[in-house]
Amino acid sequence: MMKILVVDDNDGMRKMLVESLGALGYEVGMAADGKQALSRFKQAVYHMVLVDMRMPGMSGLEVLAELKRLEAECLVIVMTAYGTVDNAVEAMKAGAYDYLTKPFTIDQLDVIIKRAGERFRLARENVYYREELDRLEGAEVWVGKSKPMRELKTLVRKVAVTDTSVIIYGESGTGKELVASALHLASKRSAGPMVRVSCASFVETLLESELFGHEQGAFTGAVARRIGRFELADGGTIFLDEIGDVSPGVQTKLLRVLQEKEFERVGGVAPIKVDVRVIAATNKDLRAAVKEGSFREDLFFRLNVMPLLVPPLRQRPRDIPLLARHMLEKYLPAGENKKITPRAMELFSGYHWPGNVRELENVIQRAIILSEGENVLPSALPREMAAAGDGRDDSVAGTFSQKIEKYERELIADALASARGVRAQAAKLLGINRTALLYKIKKYGL
Repeated sequence: MMKILVVDDNDGMRKMLVESLGALGYEVGMAADGKQALSRFKQAVYHMVLVDMRMPGMSGLEVLAELKRLEAECLVIVMTAYGTVDNAVEAMKAGAYDYLTKPFTIDQLDVIIKRAGERFRLARENVYYREELDRLEGAEVWVGKSKPMRELKTLVRKVAVTDTSVIIYGESGTGKELVASALHLASKRSAGPMVRVSCASFVETLLESELFGHEQGAFTGAVARRIGRFELADGGTIFLDEIGDVSPGVQTKLLRVLQEKEFERVGGVAPIKVDVRVIAATNKDLRAAVKEGSFREDLFFRLNVMPLLVPPLRQRPRDIPLLARHMLEKYLPAGENKKITPRAMELFSGYHWPGNVRELENVIQRAIILSEGENVLPSALPREMAAAGDGRDDSVAGTFSQKIEKYERELIADALASARGVRAQAAKLLGINRTALLYKIKKYGL
């Protein structure tokens, strides 16, 4: 709600504005002079100030200057019965949002307030979105400069400002929930709630109650009404993790929410309207599930408006050293200083990482505990990582060969990402035949 402070030495004018603006739904405070206005502005939050130009003591322009010093973003509308072009120019130069000459109608004032309020809201939101996205740049899922990650960041920034449904695809441990958080925080719904549901954590009957709530007596144990997650997410975002594990019965109800924006609680008859953006995530191939008949085709198309793919760690090997160093800095106790030795980093880069970013995070935490001194050595890494690197030749020729293989692996990973997994297209981008590509995919575990 817009909070407005009315500053006018005329009792009648001041009271009329307070009553009229209050009737329009604004929260209004008042002050009889500049000194009182500044005192109240410091004590409470006001988004806008209406100030009279000529008042005893401090003039409207002096009040304006002081308000801007206290809060540069404060919106100030100057009012006067002595309107001249010079007054208007002076007020606008001093930072006033607009200028009103008395007499004016409440409708005229309301139009200006709404326009100013929208500008204020957008300015604040833009700053907030930029700050939140910048903050999320430090999250593990965003660390990296590989082509797949650059493309994902670009898509997230574009999709976030829309209200469309999104499915985030990716293997376990790739950071799908962090991507969902970024979408919410950079959206117009960021002031609203983000409610998370792990769909695989509930059996069908409990998931239905979790999502849509239930009425008292709806089933054994329903001793009181329960508000579901969709109601709690009204005005915000709901994140449905592991959407591929949802049963057909719950899928039908989800489809209705997406189509009609309404549902009934379990055991209820009254429809409940909600305004919720749905972001889903899965590590399954939903298209294959649709063909098998385990996932509704109409629900798939409702959800899959904007698919996002979070690449597995093995498809962005050039990011592994960056991520490893980032996590080392993140988890090192204050005052400690460690670095990963070249041989240990080779093992990091050459490992398959079936658990993706989450596994890398665990390995780093373990290495910090097991490493003595300032170096993270291969001995502090899990046996499977050391075993994966046992066959490597540490000679100069072997190192050169490893670098060639690493570069080739990165090229193939980038081509697969650009072709969105279509191998024939990736082979064409690389200038090799499909059989050769399949051999190299198997060789590098891509």
